[in-house]
Amino acid sequence: MLYPKDLRENEYIRMIALKRNKDGKVISSVVDFVNNFDDYKAFIEKYRYTYDVYNQLATNKGKESGNAKSQRLRRVLFLDFDMKDYPGFKDAKDFTSMIREKIPKLYLHACINSGHGFHFYVSVKANVSDFRDVVAVNKDLVSFLGADSKASSTTQIDRPPCTYNHKLEDGTYDYENRENWSFVTVVINSYGVGNQFKSLDLPYIKKLIKYRKEEKDTKEALEKIEWQYEKLNEYPCYLCVRKILNEGIEIGQRNFWHGRIVKLLQMEGYQESKIYSICQGWNDKCRPPKSQKEIEDDTKRFLAEDYKLLGCYESIEDKVKRKFVEDQCDKIYCGTYHNGAKVSIEESNPAKIDKRVLNNKNLQTMTGNEYLIITLLDVYDNSFGRRGFRVKNLKNLLYSSIQKKPCINDRLLKKVLMHLNGQNWI
Repeated sequence: MLYPKDLRENEYIRMIALKRNKDGKVISSVVDFVNNFDDYKAFIEKYRYTYDVYNQLATNKGKESGNAKSQRLRRVLFLDFDMKDYPGFKDAKDFTSMIREKIPKLYLHACINSGHGFHFYVSVKANVSDFRDVVAVNKDLVSFLGADSKASSTTQIDRPPCTYNHKLEDGTYDYENRENWSFVTVVINSYGVGNQFKSLDLPYIKKLIKYRKEEKDTKEALEKIEWQYEKLNEYPCYLCVRKILNEGIEIGQRNFWHGRIVKLLQMEGYQESKIYSICQGWNDKCRPPKSQKEIEDDTKRFLAEDYKLLGCYESIEDKVKRKFVEDQCDKIYCGTYHNGAKVSIEESNPAKIDKRVLNNKNLQTMTGNEYLIITLLDVYDNSFGRRGFRVKNLKNLLYSSIQKKPCINDRLLKKVLMHLNGQNWI
């Protein structure tokens, strides 16, 4: 299904074998180019036990590289779903049902269990001239179905069946203990079965995606309801970001809110693949949405760089951006506002932790209250704007909304702070 039975002159299948250390960093790699099944099989059998083996989805022009310019022929659309991103799903049937619910007429020709997720393939009628069109349609399909957006690149590779995935559930790699490996297996393979098999036309798939997008947009417009605060937990954090994530935003504010959304999702421990998917879904709600490539590039940039885009509007010095957040703010329901992630009105000097205390043997001799305050300072030190972390901010963080009282009374708090100051720890 991936490759023609007979490759042309100077046309090859690019094979890759990667070995990683325990933390996932590549420490050894092997690249080879084959043009027949025997050599393809031999490469897999040689490296599958000691490396993670991949093949390029498209055939390659020559043996020089596997970059975008060297791609020759691609005959499938590729979808990659990670089980971690769909905690309620159990097997391939769940993903198949989701795909068919979103695009009922999209035929899935094959499915591979990759070890920690599932790869789906749609066979398409493709020739050399429409290679870029195949990639473009693949990206649209990935975005609409919520698959891993990083697995729709021009130079995409995948794991062939009968290889091993050496990545463990905790994200580490093990090439020593075979009982821990996951075998890459075929779940569905209807390619070439019977006389009724046929590859799909790209224009047909484009129409399917376009029709379902329009239907989805119409349904959402008719069913859109006002953001319901009461459905959230008591005092949820960053309510303004969650509101924009639900409703989208107009041109002029998209970049600002995109950055805040990425940082919130990062802070909450989302996998990067899931963040890409959520941002694509959010982009569809914006007015107007950006292109898929633009939203992918911006998401990558926000993930990589240390943007300071969280905090309440009172901590934002830029008047325009401050107004963006203030317009969406609801102090009554927002836990971030109540917990003091804003500039304090107090005029006293701000407290700042001496980072040396975190490596100091005295850290082990602290009382529970001292350790708590040092921890809060370390975590929230950069969350209170240019005027810094104040006593009032600390008292807000120490207040229990459940017990309706502070966990340290004012008299004891003053004593603890004086001691920490006397030790030059703050």
